[in-house]
Parts: sequence; structure tokens; C-alpha cells
Amino acid sequence: MKLLCVDDSGMVRTIVTKTMKEIGWEVVTAGSGVEALAKLEGDTDIKLISTDINMPEMDGVQLLEKVKADDRFKNIPVMMLTSHSDSSMTEQAMKMGASGYLSKPFTADQLKEKVKAIIG
Repeated sequence: MKLLCVDDSGMVRTIVTKTMKEIGWEVVTAGSGVEALAKLEGDTDIKLISTDINMPEMDGVQLLEKVKADDRFKNIPVMMLTSHSDSSMTEQAMKMGASGYLSKPFTADQLKEKVKAIIG
């Protein structure tokens, strides 16, 4: 299984990568929504996207909108990573088709549980 982790924080990308590798996933990372779309174009094996909501260039909600509008990617589940101050954007993302969200800061166990709930 392969995850695309999108976050402008290198620390968050490192935490997500380490945690997902512990449960046998491959991880591809991107620092923005724009970079994430480029990674999606070149990788047909991505099974889950985790994205921060607040990012420069293209935020997580804009990325979600583009993913869900593209027939090639629309079936890939998207998990939003959010700070507590993002509640209205989180609600908007869920209405737009996000598969779930995880509030920052989160633990490795919380991330694993959320991925299991989304992927099954």
C-alpha cells in the first residue's frame, strides 16, 4: 500500500512517514497541494492521501477538490490533517468527500487507527 503525505511541515511528513512504514506502507511526500498533484500524475499506486488543510500555494481543501474532480484520482480516499482552529474547513472538506480527518497533534497510534478505519 502507498500513501501520499501532503504537508508543508517537514516534521509532520517525517512523523507520518515513520508511522506508516511501521505498518508496512510505502510513503511518497509532497510539501504542497501543487507538488501533490504532480506526484499523483506520476504514480498510479497511491491508495490513500493524507493532507494538511493549511498550506501555501494550494491548501488541502483545494487539493481535495481537484482530486475528487479528476476521474483518475476521485476514488482515492483523502484524510485531512487539521489543527483545532480549522473546524469550518474540516466540515467543508467532509462535505466535499474527504474520508476522514485527524486533529493535530496526533499520536502514531491515532494515525494507524484512522488509516485502518478509512482503508479497512
